[in-house]
Amino acid sequence: SSPSSHPRHYRGVFQPKPNSPCVRWGWYSDGVALLWNADKFRTVSRCQSPTTTTTTMTTTTTSEATTSSTGTTTNSDDAMPGKESTPLQHCDPWIEIGAFSNNDDDLPVQNQVYVIVPLQIIPSSSSSSSIRDNIVVVATTHLKAKEGTENERIRTSQALELRRKVENVANELRTLGWEDVSIILLGDWNAEPEDASVRSILERRGNGGLEMHNDVGIGDKGMKWDFHSAYPLDDENGDDENYHFYTTWKTRKDGTKRRVIDYIFYSS
Repeated sequence: SSPSSHPRHYRGVFQPKPNSPCVRWGWYSDGVALLWNADKFRTVSRCQSPTTTTTTMTTTTTSEATTSSTGTTTNSDDAMPGKESTPLQHCDPWIEIGAFSNNDDDLPVQNQVYVIVPLQIIPSSSSSSSIRDNIVVVATTHLKAKEGTENERIRTSQALELRRKVENVANELRTLGWEDVSIILLGDWNAEPEDASVRSILERRGNGGLEMHNDVGIGDKGMKWDFHSAYPLDDENGDDENYHFYTTWKTRKDGTKRRVIDYIFYSS
């Protein structure tokens, strides 16, 4: 994704990698981007809730477990649950971006990044008041590449860290008064459905994958979220010969591979 990508009617956030090899060759950094249709969704702010109109920090950047924040301008997309948009001074959109911290001391700090943006579904003029409380926490990432046990450990650590972050955002929204909160977590996992990094999202607390990572895998407080895949990840009919679903198709020197490594997870 390039910082120049900005289609009409869409808004977005681009988070470059901290140390992109593309820059050394004179190109834009690669990274991850999240784009949304501004006719259908709008950002919200931490400082806007049913009970407060004071301004606070709204944009969080996290890199290697260090957090800093700024809040400077009004954004007309900001909205309070249950009422029309009310712009406030010095209240930026709630956007969380950064690089993974890799909380496991045995793993090296990596170059992968994420974007998290809570988006309110813009109600039509005929929508009921309950529709105005609909908000979706959308997060995207591109986890560590290449096969191998060590790389899968890194991916699992990153997946669990991102899960914790999106659950914390969703739970904080509920405490601010948003009643209908959902999560969409999507991206390139560079892992297949049976791998630990994928199972760490789909498995519930107490099942093998999460029980081993309670410190980074679950939201710090509030309700726990169960995630599901938006499409089947195995042969539900038991007919492997006719199961040809894949998200990537690559031909390299060692042959052609069709695999499922990209995912859309949801929870509501």
